[in-house]
Amino acid sequence: MTEVAVREQGSGLASPDLANRFRALSHGIKVAARQDVDITPTGLVIRADLTQDDYAALGRILGGLHDGAKSTWDALRWSIGDWLLFGEGKFGEEAAQIADAVGRSVHTMQNYTWVCSRVAPSRRRPELSWSHHEAVAGLEPRAQRRWLDKAVAETLGSDALRGLLRDERRQAEGDDQGSETDRAKEPPVVVDHVLDIGRRIVARAQSAGDGRYVVEAELIHQLRAALGVEA
Repeated sequence: MTEVAVREQGSGLASPDLANRFRALSHGIKVAARQDVDITPTGLVIRADLTQDDYAALGRILGGLHDGAKSTWDALRWSIGDWLLFGEGKFGEEAAQIADAVGRSVHTMQNYTWVCSRVAPSRRRPELSWSHHEAVAGLEPRAQRRWLDKAVAETLGSDALRGLLRDERRQAEGDDQGSETDRAKEPPVVVDHVLDIGRRIVARAQSAGDGRYVVEAELIHQLRAALGVEA
């Protein structure tokens, strides 16, 4: 049976209370001194060769952790995204059937997975929020590191970071007047991500009966983040 614990890493625990509740919600997974799974401020570290049952149980633990503190929500986003990526790599298509254990909507889990897959643990900064990392997720690794370092050094908020990224894109477009070279600077994965969000908006929009449609706020937030547009 897999043993689970919360370990101090980097700037410390994501939240002391989160550590206690993580242990308390260990349904089917033994909590002991040896640490096979760590939850940290910037993600989930899984050292054990989890069975499907243990993987599902870990998802239920993560899904049961809720807190109003922003740092806790950020730690959970990273942890759930890493949990989903682990499942995809370990169990393939069967992981999709287990994913419901975490209790998040499909589009939310897709967003978590995308950001975690794009921003490797080595580039995640505990000093910065999930939104900072989401803003740079479409960039290449070297550019991600450069912008995240800048955000830390200049104590930039996530909106300020998005604004600078947007300004840089506009500057690049203006310098070359929309040449194919500059258009190629926009990573294809960003375009694909925007298209994916757009398709989900169309699919999930509900008619209000007066010519208007109602769209989930989370989808609009994801679209703004992908486009670098401030709220």
